[in-house]
Amino acid sequence: MGVAGGYPDGFADAFAARFRVLPAKGPALPKLPKPAARKGAEVLLVEKDTRANAISVGYPISITRADPDFYPLTVARSYLGEHRTFNGVLMNRLRADRGLNYGDYGYVENFIQDGWSTFPHPNVLRRQQHFEIWLRPVPPQNALFALRAAVYYTRRLVEHGIPADGFESTRRFLLSYTDLWTQDISRRLGYQIDAQVAGKDLIKELKARLPKMKKSDVDRAIRKHLQMDHFAVAIVTDKAADVRARLLDGKPTPITYDTGGTPAAILEEDKLIEKEPLPISAESIRIVPVDQMFER
Repeated sequence: MGVAGGYPDGFADAFAARFRVLPAKGPALPKLPKPAARKGAEVLLVEKDTRANAISVGYPISITRADPDFYPLTVARSYLGEHRTFNGVLMNRLRADRGLNYGDYGYVENFIQDGWSTFPHPNVLRRQQHFEIWLRPVPPQNALFALRAAVYYTRRLVEHGIPADGFESTRRFLLSYTDLWTQDISRRLGYQIDAQVAGKDLIKELKARLPKMKKSDVDRAIRKHLQMDHFAVAIVTDKAADVRARLLDGKPTPITYDTGGTPAAILEEDKLIEKEPLPISAESIRIVPVDQMFER
């Protein structure tokens, strides 16, 4: 618990006194169950009457802010897809180069947007975190191309590491951008509470670590914690049976452009993306009507 802002003399002592009847320490938190092991890709198709498709891809990871690897992994995450910015590869390659959709972002922990801002909301920490990619909203005819593109760019990050220029630019970006996460007293208080819970102060750790961080640190964290062979996929679509059939038929899923003039280099890369392998089997796909999504 924390309080920030302007308050009169004596308030802090009087406020703290209200809680002295509580025990100094609560019971230990229960041990978390081990995340279920996945083989290949598990696909959930949520059938809903909708004009566009929403796609999420991800899997649990074993680290939180308390782990030193979280900070180089944050650089990899920002390089891949900083939330609602054009710093990330996914946003630049899918939206800027191809006009594919609105937003393409990556995360290494649970992300809740703070109001209408571009920033994460503090005080939503979890003890078990995950790697995740958001792609939304995507025209139905291009949804599976978008899914393959996310897998394609993430696999290349895992296989080749972060490019040297991408590492340098992302490190510089985060050194300034993280100041915005604590730009007012409410957010500063939120991150102070998070630091007590997580055992590490995210902003202070990034400010201290980023100037000394090396590309090899980021590459090592990527290889250790990221992969694109076993993951979960959720797609909201109005034609779930058709999407299932297209996922299983093994055929390429090319992008459909509404206008001409796409550069030749992009068109050449499109030919690779539309064939990017997806580790999906018939047994790994579920279709659930949207009105049954939260029923047991």
